[in-house]
Amino acid sequence: MKNTLLKSIGLSLVMFMGSLPAYSADISVTEPWVREGPPAARVLGGFMTISNTSDKDDALVGVTSPDFNMVEMHQTVMQDGMGKMIPQEQIVVPAGGKVVLKPGSYHLMLMMAKRGFKAGDIVNVELTFQSGSKMPVEMPVKKGEGMMDHSHH
Repeated sequence: MKNTLLKSIGLSLVMFMGSLPAYSADISVTEPWVREGPPAARVLGGFMTISNTSDKDDALVGVTSPDFNMVEMHQTVMQDGMGKMIPQEQIVVPAGGKVVLKPGSYHLMLMMAKRGFKAGDIVNVELTFQSGSKMPVEMPVKKGEGMMDHSHH
């Protein structure tokens, strides 16, 4: 009976561990933040630095948030003297390198806010990478000057 009980506990533990999100020790996030918008803003910009210490490229392929109905990855590019945001299916994080999500470059578009956010609040997101790893990130809301205003989206 002990042997059956131990096998049952072991199987349950394996099943439980399989349901946990996979985290990668090779991927790290620093300086995450969200730009504060006007009080009624339903779209905000999210920024961070993603580093990859492995010897293989990885890519950010999805972002979700319980605080927003939709999150997209964008890149701002200049075309005919105008900044244009282009949706990205993925953002490559090079082996041994990093990618910086910042105003005027790659960034997250946090859309359809479920509540208002002001400086000092926290936005929760979960990043999904091509390697299958997932990473929860807490992004503090900060005042930003001279940065992209996404309130018109």
